[in-house]
Amino acid sequence: NNNNNPPQPPRMCFCFLFFLFFLHWQQRLHQHLSVNRGVLLMIMFFQGYYSASKHAVEGLSDAWRRELAKWDIKVVIIEPGAMKTPLYSTMQETGAFDRMWSSLEPEVQELYGKEYFQAMHKKGLALLDKLGGDPQLVVDTMDRAVHAKYPPHRYLVGTDAKFVFFPLSTLIPSPISDVLFSTVLARESVRPAALR
Repeated sequence: NNNNNPPQPPRMCFCFLFFLFFLHWQQRLHQHLSVNRGVLLMIMFFQGYYSASKHAVEGLSDAWRRELAKWDIKVVIIEPGAMKTPLYSTMQETGAFDRMWSSLEPEVQELYGKEYFQAMHKKGLALLDKLGGDPQLVVDTMDRAVHAKYPPHRYLVGTDAKFVFFPLSTLIPSPISDVLFSTVLARESVRPAALR
């Protein structure tokens, strides 16, 4: 930029300043809640883009927590595990797998094969059915966080987030957690087509 004018702040900054004003006006609200998936702690297969967006929320929330402390605004991250939300019902609908498969690029279909994708889809549904929690747990946690005088920086919600994904991602070395993940949580009965 050749002129001496300072760069214009993005539109999001104006929204954020309005948000700060709103929080200051509402004296009772001194917490900002960010809801992020606890499953993010252990990245699953085929979730690269999804996980990247969740890591962005995590980083933004950490930055806000430090920046907004000057205004006595507490930023809390709520990290639910797998929850049986309407998305879960959508995955179970007739034709859901076919719609997902047809949306893939031909190169991806050739690399993995329909049989492999179908097996992973069934595996994902089985895990969600076994580990998925009640979304009301998240609502209750948000209520506790808003009304807590000294809320923790993070709330893990759900049995899987607390006792499966958190230990695997933070307490166990990566080589061991990778083996446990691939042999127990995501054991494959079918290999990708390109590897057969």
